[in-house]
Amino acid sequence: MFIFAFLVLPRLYAQEFTEEMIKNSKSKNALTIEGFSYPLFLDNETHSNFTVAYEFDPTFLIELEGFYDTYRLYDIYESRLLLKKYLSNRFYFFTGLGTETELDKHGFKPPPTRIKTFNGFGYEVDEKFSLEAKHDLHFNKTNFGNYGTPNLFSLGGKYKF
Repeated sequence: MFIFAFLVLPRLYAQEFTEEMIKNSKSKNALTIEGFSYPLFLDNETHSNFTVAYEFDPTFLIELEGFYDTYRLYDIYESRLLLKKYLSNRFYFFTGLGTETELDKHGFKPPPTRIKTFNGFGYEVDEKFSLEAKHDLHFNKTNFGNYGTPNLFSLGGKYKF
């Protein structure tokens, strides 16, 4: 219930933007909040995330990211605290720490919480599309779960619509 309240209620409020909020989110020292969720699939899987960012200056910001995914055996909650440094208007480096916790649904004992670091770089092609190359390094060796590898390199993209 707590996770539902933490993830869903702020997202519902955050989607009701006003013109003043949009103008302020583009200014220096801005606090921005984003979030979305995929619809329920045939087997009731949901995937959602949120991002809270604070811009210290035009080239440096801190982000808190949260992801909540439901699967048949476990629900997974992942949180990250990232620092981003822009070297140009579109190219940036990032680093940070995160945890990934599997929440039990059927009486099974979930694996221990994963603690990991993130390092990488990204490029914002335009306002709606960005690309990232990321290296995840897990401190504890939990080789169970969706991304249980202790060392993972990934390429990803994000399209906002």
